[in-house]
Amino acid sequence: MLKIVVPLIIGLLMIIGGCYTIVAAKRYFKNVKTEGTDNVFSSLAIYYGFALVL
Repeated sequence: MLKIVVPLIIGLLMIIGGCYTIVAAKRYFKNVKTEGTDNVFSSLAIYYGFALVL
């Protein structure tokens, strides 16, 4: 039973973490689009926020 429950819990936590990453990337994109930034790497942060999850 423990061999089934532990991977299930880990999988659910990974899915929740991925959903949070997508939401955080969307919020950051909206913030950068409206307020702008001087950070050179902000476009990479947005890209990898979406690309690494998918």
